[in-house]
Amino acid sequence: TIAIAVSSIVTTLIIVVGVVLIKVSNFGVLLESEVLKPAFDQLLPALFGGLAVVFVSKNFKIAIAPMVLMLGIFIFTPLTSGEVGIMAPVGVLFTLAVARIMYKKDML
Repeated sequence: TIAIAVSSIVTTLIIVVGVVLIKVSNFGVLLESEVLKPAFDQLLPALFGGLAVVFVSKNFKIAIAPMVLMLGIFIFTPLTSGEVGIMAPVGVLFTLAVARIMYKKDML
């Protein structure tokens, strides 16, 4: 929870500073440069990776099944951007189902 809150605050502050700099100076040209594009492409995976470490470290047994499912889906099926957006709720429902089954079988 703290990581999400701090991430949200930092993201908001960076957006505010960026908007002010774009309006005041020629900073927008720098942000659209090809040199920075790879860094901006990694923002969302970095955020989800940081969150994943927290949850996996708490109980790695629950994390194995959704990781295998999502890696299998993303590696073996080409997905469009609309389909990728639905994968988070699918992963949550799958994780809840697997955790419930593991709980009933005393695996947790």
